[in-house]
Parts: sequence; C-alpha cells; structure tokens
Amino acid sequence: MVISLIATFVATVYGYWETFFGLPKLDFATLLGQRLVPEGSSKEFAFAWGMAQHFAQGALLGTFYILFFHPIYPWPCWFSGLLYGILIWFVSGIVTSPLFKAGIFWWGWGGPALFGVLIWHLIWGLALGITLYLAVTGAGRGRKP
Repeated sequence: MVISLIATFVATVYGYWETFFGLPKLDFATLLGQRLVPEGSSKEFAFAWGMAQHFAQGALLGTFYILFFHPIYPWPCWFSGLLYGILIWFVSGIVTSPLFKAGIFWWGWGGPALFGVLIWHLIWGLALGITLYLAVTGAGRGRKP
C-alpha cells in the first residue's frame, strides 16, 4: 500500500504543477471534497476530505495493480504501470468524468483537461511501476537490480 501512496503523491504533485505546461490544474482534492462534505462547509474542510478520498482511491487502485494486474503480465514494471495508468484513465473517463458534469473523457472541460488527466494517469502508472520495481528489487537501498 505504501507503493500506491507514493505513486499517488507523485502524480498529485504533478497535477498541481500542470499549469506550468499550459494545462489546467488538476485539483482532485477540491473536486472530490465538494461532493463529499455538506453544503456550506469551508473550502479547507472540503479539500481535506477530498484529499483523503483521493489518496484512499489511489491506495486501493494501486494495491489492485500490485496484487492482480502486474502478476498476470510478464512485462517490465514501468511498462505494466503505464498500461494500468491508461486503463484507469479509460475507466475514469467513462465513470468518474460524468459525475463531475464533464461529459465522457472530460470533453466537457475541453481538450486540455482530457490531455491533462491522461498525462496525470500515465505519471501515476509510471510512478506505481517504478516504485514497485524499486521495492521488489531493493534497488532503492543500494542494491543492484
């Protein structure tokens, strides 16, 4: 689960930095929080609840990747992580995007949002795969892979 949280943290930081690349800021915490808390709650309260849900989803989806998706496919971790990121982007585009009144695949928010969300999921998947690789091989502890 720690691997999943690391990947979610990396992608979340990127989501806030996306504006540097001319893409819209991906503030999933605020979006999720506004749907979770009672109307009239403070923005900070909504942000905190949204961030908690965001990281819980990242931990759950990442753990699913580690336990079920990655073991099935004999590809390198970074590659299977990228593919899993695309799969989760696809599912989020069909399931989550309409919940935020953004249409299918975030089209309602315009092309940059669609591209930004795809890049976000690619970074999340890549971070998930690389972090899993480092954890399994011990390469992050001075061992050679």
